[in-house]
Amino acid sequence: MYVHINYSYCYSYCYSYLQNLSLCETWLVDGTFKTCPKIFSQLYTIQGCFFHFCQSLWRKYMTLDIEKNSSALILFYRKCCALAFVSPQMIEFSFKVLSREARDNFPEMNNFMKYLKETYVGDLYNTPMFPPAFWSVHNRVIQNQPRANNAVESWNRRLNSTS
Repeated sequence: MYVHINYSYCYSYCYSYLQNLSLCETWLVDGTFKTCPKIFSQLYTIQGCFFHFCQSLWRKYMTLDIEKNSSALILFYRKCCALAFVSPQMIEFSFKVLSREARDNFPEMNNFMKYLKETYVGDLYNTPMFPPAFWSVHNRVIQNQPRANNAVESWNRRLNSTS
């Protein structure tokens, strides 16, 4: 069985969508970032999602052997999440301020702070797994852009539930 494909139609259809996409300053995507070929890596900038950043910190917080319902510790956790609103250039300094607070008031948070430093903040000698430029939402807030990709995830979930 032979199926005729109208390549001209396919091309014009795709081209019209690309034109519309080219008008957008920001694209929100949900998925595996490794799927984009390396040759196109200069075409996009991946930024993390505030929700997923806080969720990652919360999961680490819940693994600690501490009084998890302590209002002081929960407030401190929220301060750590608030690092995402600091400009990437000031995150290391702000982290040092929080580290001093943890050392002086919450020594039970040492493992949490170590995780935050190794995974998200880094220092002069160690690059974190996810550098601040990736997860900071500072510029997005200033530019009135979404802090999270929840709308994309919601759309993706609805699309997948209908199939």
